[in-house]
Amino acid sequence: MERGPGAGTTRFTISFAGPDRFWAVWVRHRLEINGHEAALQRWEPPAGLSLRESLRALLIVEGTHVLLLGDGLFATGPHPAAEWTEALREQPGRLAVFAVTDPAAATCPGLEADFLGGVGAEEAERRILERLGLDTTLAGVRTGASAPRFPAEPPHIWGGVPDRDPGFTGREELLAHLGHHFDEGRSGAAVCVLAGMPGVGKTRLAAEYAHRFAAQYDVVWWIPAGGGPPAVRARLAALHDALAAPGATGTGGPAAPADRARAVLGALRRGAPYSRWLIVLDGADDPRHTAGLLPSGPGHVLITSQHGGWAAPEGRVLQVPPFDRAESVRYVRRRLPRVGRTEAELLAAELGDHPLAVAQAVAYLDAEVLPVPRYLDRLRDTSWERAPLTATGDYPTTFSRALTSVLGRLRETHPEAVELLHVCALFADGGAPPALLRISLPEPLRGQCLDPRRWQALVAVLVEHFLAGVWTPEDGEGGAAPTGSVLRMHPLVRRVVRDEMPGGYRIGLLRRVRHALAAADPCDPANVRVWPQYARIVPHLEPSGGPGEAGEENAALVLNCVRYLHLRGDSRTASHLLERMARTWRGQLGDGHPWTAAIVPRRTEVLRALGSYRRAAAADRAELARLRAADAPATAVLAAAGDVGADLRGLGRYREALEYAREQYDGRAAVLGRAHPATLEAAGALADSLRLLGRYAEALRLSERTAAGYQRLPEPQDLWRLRAEGRHALDLRLLGHYESALGRQLATTQAHRELLGAEHPLTLSAEHGLALCELRNDAVGEGLVRLREVRDAAERVLGPTAPPALMTAASHACAERTHGDPDEGLSRCDESLRRHRSVYGPGHPCTAGALTNYAVALRTVGETGRARALNEEALRSLTATLGEDHPWTLGAAYNLCADHEHGPDPGGAPELSRTTAERATRTLGARHPWALLAWAAHAAVLRLTGAADEAGAVEARALAGLTETLGGGHRLTVAAGTGRRPVWTFDPLPG
Repeated sequence: MERGPGAGTTRFTISFAGPDRFWAVWVRHRLEINGHEAALQRWEPPAGLSLRESLRALLIVEGTHVLLLGDGLFATGPHPAAEWTEALREQPGRLAVFAVTDPAAATCPGLEADFLGGVGAEEAERRILERLGLDTTLAGVRTGASAPRFPAEPPHIWGGVPDRDPGFTGREELLAHLGHHFDEGRSGAAVCVLAGMPGVGKTRLAAEYAHRFAAQYDVVWWIPAGGGPPAVRARLAALHDALAAPGATGTGGPAAPADRARAVLGALRRGAPYSRWLIVLDGADDPRHTAGLLPSGPGHVLITSQHGGWAAPEGRVLQVPPFDRAESVRYVRRRLPRVGRTEAELLAAELGDHPLAVAQAVAYLDAEVLPVPRYLDRLRDTSWERAPLTATGDYPTTFSRALTSVLGRLRETHPEAVELLHVCALFADGGAPPALLRISLPEPLRGQCLDPRRWQALVAVLVEHFLAGVWTPEDGEGGAAPTGSVLRMHPLVRRVVRDEMPGGYRIGLLRRVRHALAAADPCDPANVRVWPQYARIVPHLEPSGGPGEAGEENAALVLNCVRYLHLRGDSRTASHLLERMARTWRGQLGDGHPWTAAIVPRRTEVLRALGSYRRAAAADRAELARLRAADAPATAVLAAAGDVGADLRGLGRYREALEYAREQYDGRAAVLGRAHPATLEAAGALADSLRLLGRYAEALRLSERTAAGYQRLPEPQDLWRLRAEGRHALDLRLLGHYESALGRQLATTQAHRELLGAEHPLTLSAEHGLALCELRNDAVGEGLVRLREVRDAAERVLGPTAPPALMTAASHACAERTHGDPDEGLSRCDESLRRHRSVYGPGHPCTAGALTNYAVALRTVGETGRARALNEEALRSLTATLGEDHPWTLGAAYNLCADHEHGPDPGGAPELSRTTAERATRTLGARHPWALLAWAAHAAVLRLTGAADEAGAVEARALAGLTETLGGGHRLTVAAGTGRRPVWTFDPLPG
């Protein structure tokens, strides 16, 4: 780099990392003394951006830039030395680089950095001025005691401060708050307490502050306060000796340590001989032990403590939290470069971002060279006392032992608070609601906590010792309604507390927690209005051992919660709980017990939601056979029959499904009456079977009656009512009543959003139906955009192979093919076909439907031969499974007619197109849009084969019908009138 831009430059920008602020302040001061202007700019290039790009952005500001290169940017920053060399080589002339703390930066080839940290103040200033091409006449001019001190010049007295951690990570906001508090503090009042749980980094933060801000103090004195008043007095007495040493202007020396300590406190109060002092009391965990020993005067007092109840005059308590996730990841990756970002995030999450635990886990991983996934398995399978952690030199004990020591002291002074903590530890990480927590407490503590003042006092003890905190979740956080405040523990505190409880004692407390959860059960999981109550219960099921306990009270609770999870749309969590319940309950009760049997319908409805229809069918058939053999009550048999019917619908065996659905509906109507909610539910299932068999008119009549029946019920059945209204709109659309369907679908979709939220599976299904209605009503742009959004949401929320996600993906692929990007449409149709084959198998009707969608996409991009072969395959499959007259079979035949038209031999097309049109008229009705389009397609085939007169007559009748049904301006009418054949799209139906 050239030596400066010339003497005429008077405006500089000084860029620095956070730890080097005092270097920047000193450099600015010296430039101003020499008659120049300088602005400070904190700059830390992000790890996600190349250094070359970061430097370009930095140099947007005109003028010469001074870059101070300290450890925060170079030695421990995210960019290696080679990248610095390469990036700086591209910026000659405008950037002057100075190494301030790391001499290695000055000797690194290509950096051309002058080192300032290893020389005196006058020499450092001369180097800066020469590098910038400035006059050095005023170098070294003194400017008074209030001027910034040269950062490399240590305070006059520096005692006991721990070595600076070269890998100190994050905490910039806390350091800024600390510096601001001391800068703004009035004389005699600058006290700050860094408070937090054991091992959270209070001492390191205090040491970093002392090193980073050393330039503004004449005295920095560190006092380990864990030994109580005698230890504090001894260190103050030692400061007296330092003040009286040669070069310091102290007074005489009293002999007794207590007298010397009092003398030091007086000297600090007077600011003589030094007014700029920093006293650090590290580990002052009992505020009573420092009474009368806190310095006052013009300096600053920094305290670290595991107690949050400090009340220092004009002081401030700064709570030191765990790392944020970004800080944890940065710490892990700096020390273990082999660990990727994703694995670092998993490690940090498992350890709750606790700095000590993260550091000791990193030390263990560094020594053992163990893959992170295997390490996490080992960590989860081990008690925290024997956790795979390696104690580091600056904190030679584990988090578990440090916390156990705190609990031991607290047990002596506040045993009831420890008992409260034990119960709180048996709830989930998210926190224990006070109402549930109080019910779970053992006597006599439960009775005592009925007094609000006693309760608040115990909670205050836990909060002051950072063992728990009162926390209020945000509205709707975690998918739940706002729950009010909870008592929350850090995950590691919770784990250590659970581990330290004796087995029998913990079992008794767990039993009380489960009783409290059961007492809070609304016992109505299908009622959307009580879902907020279930949202407060469900997180605590597993921590309390609920899924593994088959007692009557607990079994009912867990089954209700599983049902709630499934209906809320979280079938994966429900499946996890059910698998565990099935294993443990069978072992405790046996297969024939009623509670074990009650798992079956809950488990199979979850399997269906996840697309595991074969597993569900096997379990439901076995259960139905068992119930019939046992001469079980009719209601139980009918429920099981309905479940088998639902399984068969998922498997594509629609005729068999219809038999079971009709058995359930007829049986419930006879036993319960047609207006009973259970009968209406069965009517909806029967309509589903009719619809899947292509009997749309029958399905419409039944769905219309069902929707009206739900409206007349005295007690609201919100979920089933919404489902019935959606099915009614669907049947209207399938029968070609597009305008009526759109109106009803709009209303029910809005109701879904308001009641269930935007990402509930039923809401996504309603949005899917609304998009299809928009497409049918010529709102193509709105429909395509909605399908894209619904597809993304369904795949994110449910997973790409869940049945609702398969349905939306199939519809979006076809809409993209027809109305958007044909190439993307082809890719999406191909992906949809592969997923259908994976989930349903090759012989399923839905797989055949996805096959014809893909075939049309191939024809759209010119692959007519492959398209014809695949459409023939789809037609054969649908004919075999559904029959010749099913609407899906007719749709595949319609598409195949177009393949014949585009092929080399259209000879067979007239017969195929004629029979397709005739069957469509018979199945869908003479005025159905797709029956009319089939006749228009037949006319096109006739014209192609030379029968122009007959073609004209057929086409005229078809166009007249389309105009009457859809209107002359509808895109389908226009396409038919201009000889452009619309394609038939397979849109899967819910079952």
